Amino acid sequence: MELTQEATAEPVVMLLHGMFGAANNWKVCASRLGGRWKVRVPEMPVLDLPREETGVPALVDHIRDLLDREGISRVVLGGNSLGGHVALALALKYPKRVAALMLIGSSGLFDRGFNRGVPRRPTREWIRNKMREVFFEESNITEDLINEVHGTLSNPGQVRKVLRMAESAKHDNLRESLPRLHCPILLIWGAEDQITPFSMAYEFKDCLPQAEMAIIDRCGHSPNIERPAEVSGIMEQFLASHFTRQGEDGNATAAESGRPALVEARGLCRTFDGGNVQALRGADFAIGEGELVAVVGPSGCGKSTLLQLLGALDRPTGGDVLFRGRPLSAIRDLPGFRARAIGFIFQSFHLLPTLTALENVQMPMFEMPWPASERRRRAEDLLKAVGLGDRKNHLPAKLSGGERQRVAIARSLANEPELLLADEPTGNLDSQSDTAVLDLLQHIHEQRGMTVVVVTHDPSVAGVADRILRMLDGRIVADTGLRVEAK
Repeated sequence: MELTQEATAEPVVMLLHGMFGAANNWKVCASRLGGRWKVRVPEMPVLDLPREETGVPALVDHIRDLLDREGISRVVLGGNSLGGHVALALALKYPKRVAALMLIGSSGLFDRGFNRGVPRRPTREWIRNKMREVFFEESNITEDLINEVHGTLSNPGQVRKVLRMAESAKHDNLRESLPRLHCPILLIWGAEDQITPFSMAYEFKDCLPQAEMAIIDRCGHSPNIERPAEVSGIMEQFLASHFTRQGEDGNATAAESGRPALVEARGLCRTFDGGNVQALRGADFAIGEGELVAVVGPSGCGKSTLLQLLGALDRPTGGDVLFRGRPLSAIRDLPGFRARAIGFIFQSFHLLPTLTALENVQMPMFEMPWPASERRRRAEDLLKAVGLGDRKNHLPAKLSGGERQRVAIARSLANEPELLLADEPTGNLDSQSDTAVLDLLQHIHEQRGMTVVVVTHDPSVAGVADRILRMLDGRIVADTGLRVEAK
């Protein structure tokens, strides 16, 4: 039976390793996923092909032949580095056979390559230094690994194959072909990746607008080795949102209905003044991708506190917030995470008074690996999108309240966040500006498919929401509209 994107029959999951990798690189992930899904982790003959055949096309044919031999008609392909490149190339060549893709630090657009400047006789110290480009945590660079790579690179014939495979990957640039892919796609990247820098994840995202993306902080080029538990959790959620799975009795079990959760609150509590003030009292809910959610309630009920916790601006005293299944408490670099994943809109705008509108919009972009020309281009495009292209060189004092809020909205979108949080965005505006800002937020939600959470007293804001969370005395007392169940 042919699989489709929405809650379809269970596919086989096949995980592909990189150039110097092996099947056991996926050991933890395969074990975790194997409890719910059929998982295959083949050894790819990266350096075992005849020299004249060494290249990405031959690996694609090898995986296709493997699928044929095992009678696998449809597959979810996951791959790290070169394995991701092979997965992409196979999906482009045989689109009906690939149900979904899970790409981890994938090549296919660009990589700096382990093969750069390989000396004639590489020493173990040279290999150790190259491995520091692959792994963020040096504890992953073991003597066994160094000896294994040294053994490969001490063989001139193998070195020639490494260079030939790397050259094949370099020339097999998939940028122009990627828009032909329409299957579900997951991108998982290490924030400290030096081989395929995490900016490449955004390049892939530009080519694949349907892709879901997760960036793992303090992690290098091989998250499946450095952070296998986190990678497994992200993959599990992705698979559950798109496919049915095999139940304990052998029958297909429907995947959870509705949109996959982007952010969840689990038993969320926040107290102040040594516990005397209880701002939040055990909030539990999940917000799905692409939802527009309004949080309403009287002053002092905990709305803004809740928003600060969802946005990692504050830490709970009990419970946790999960982003794509990952607890915020487990993220070491919260400022970096916020800069990449979350946009904020505040009632008081919080624009820097000595910077122009264009410069204010660019401020969050300094967390991204973009050159000055790219930051300026993006900021100009965003100001045009909010109707302020002709006001880009004005200081905030020369702008009306509604215009300042539109600059703030443009700034919140600077790094293409997955979650947009707005705290009383129309609270300081007149009715005409109020309507313009509300229309703009609704347009962003509908056109970009962005998840938006708005704290508001304004009935007109709540009126356009997919869902309303009502709060009283630190508790959610009503949840109306379509909702995603917390797991």
